Amino acid sequence: MPNILADRVLESSVSAGTGVFTLAGAVLGFRAFSAVCAVTDTMPYYIEAVDSLGRPTGEWEYGLGTYSAANQLTRTTIRGSSNAGLAVAFSAGTKLVGLGIAAPNSTATRLEWRDALSVYSVAQVNELTPPGSMMDWPASTPPTGWLKRNGASLPTATYAALFAVIGYTYGGAGANFLLPDDRALFPRWWDDGAGIDPARVFGSVQADEFKSHAHGSVVVPVTSLGFDGGALVYTAGNSGSSGATGGTETRPRNRAYLPIIKF
Repeated sequence: MPNILADRVLESSVSAGTGVFTLAGAVLGFRAFSAVCAVTDTMPYYIEAVDSLGRPTGEWEYGLGTYSAANQLTRTTIRGSSNAGLAVAFSAGTKLVGLGIAAPNSTATRLEWRDALSVYSVAQVNELTPPGSMMDWPASTPPTGWLKRNGASLPTATYAALFAVIGYTYGGAGANFLLPDDRALFPRWWDDGAGIDPARVFGSVQADEFKSHAHGSVVVPVTSLGFDGGALVYTAGNSGSSGATGGTETRPRNRAYLPIIKF
């Protein structure tokens, strides 16, 4: 039961007393609770009693509520009210019931803010994440709204938002563009004037390479005395190789994740 936050949610109600409120439909220009809540969801609510001209009558209440059934709001936890912070026994007449979190002026409401802001659906995360965003994914299949960074060719019209960000940087032409192909690669950030990797073209791939260096050899002289046909002989040691070791590439310890990109 997520803690829901959403804007422009306001309904009317004629419920009275301290019990469950029946929601009677969205006020003109606003949305109904049913547009953003599922049954059992919790949300911050605000209730304001109004007269026939829409003016506040002085009865009000806010707190945490539960969307307990279709078009039903249960006032679960009261945070403030015109009845000294207790449940208001609302009089007969029209009330406006809105979804709106209280200002974080107490420990309880601060915790509710944090809880509400930390719970997002995949759709909400995708809405907040700009096209072209990249990350590593801990599963072999990307989530909804994301693609593998595998160099695939995509139609520009279908993926217009992503194409507007990366264009033909990674290849393609005309009606199709290519995704970056980051399979089995380590990232190295673009030099961008730092002077460390100055010849690098943005978005390019570098081959593996060793920095130029040399290994010195050591000659260990070994003096021996002997006779070869009556002559004294001096014998020197020779340099040699320690032999090859290692595998097919140079790499640090690493772990393989799926590189993905938001479209």
